[in-house]
Amino acid sequence: MLQELKKKSFQSSLKLTIFLTIIGLILVVFFTRNALYAITGFTDPAQFNAFDGKPDELLNRCYPILLFIGGIALLGIAVYRLIKGARGGFLRSLMRDIANAGYTESAIDSDYAGAKIMDKWGIRLGQLMIYDISSTKARAIPNTKILWAYTDLQSYPTKYGRDIHVNTLVLHVEGEAKEYRMVFSEKANATQMLQQINEKFPWVVTEYSEKLKKLFNQNRAEFMQLRYHTCEHLPL
Repeated sequence: MLQELKKKSFQSSLKLTIFLTIIGLILVVFFTRNALYAITGFTDPAQFNAFDGKPDELLNRCYPILLFIGGIALLGIAVYRLIKGARGGFLRSLMRDIANAGYTESAIDSDYAGAKIMDKWGIRLGQLMIYDISSTKARAIPNTKILWAYTDLQSYPTKYGRDIHVNTLVLHVEGEAKEYRMVFSEKANATQMLQQINEKFPWVVTEYSEKLKKLFNQNRAEFMQLRYHTCEHLPL
C-alpha cells in the first residue's frame, strides 16, 4: 500500500516540479549574460556606482541579477522535490497518521485495499481510516477519532465574473487543533461521503449549525456527549 502511494504521490508532484524546472531554466538561460554584465558594471566604479546612480538605471542593472537568482532558486526547489518524492517524503504525514492510530501495517494494507473510492481525485473510505491522496501531502484520518463532519461549499470570485466552487468535506478530529478539509471534484461525492460516515460511524455528528459550532468551540466536553461518548466505536 505504501509503495503504491509513494509512486502516486511522486507522480502527482511531477507536474509542479516540471513547471518549476522549465521556468527556472528559462530565467537562467535568458538572464545569465545580462546578470554577468550587470555584476561587472557594479564592480567597476568607473562605469557605474550603485549608490549614486539614478533609480531607473539601478533597477535596470538589478533586475537581470534578481531574475537569474530566481531561476537558480527554482531549479534548486525542483531538484529538492525530485529527491523528496523519490524518497517518499510526501508520505510523511500519512505515515505519521498511521503510526499514531496504532494499527499494524498488515491491517492498514487490508483496510486500504478494501476501502471504497469516494472521489476520482483520490479519497477512499475504509473501515479503519479515511485516506486522502488527492494532493502530494497524503493523509490518513482514523475513523474512531472523528468528532464532527459536514460538507461545505466555498465560492471564490474571479475577475471574469464567474465564481470558482470548491466542494469540501470538513472533519474535526480528536487531538487535532485544526479542522481537516478534503476537496472533492463534485458536490455529490462529498455528500455521499458524509452519508456513508453517518451510516457507518454512529459516534460522529454529521450536520452543521451555528449552535453546534458554538457548542464545539465553547464546550467541547458537552459536544462530545452528543454522540462521541455515547456510542461504541465500532463501524457498522
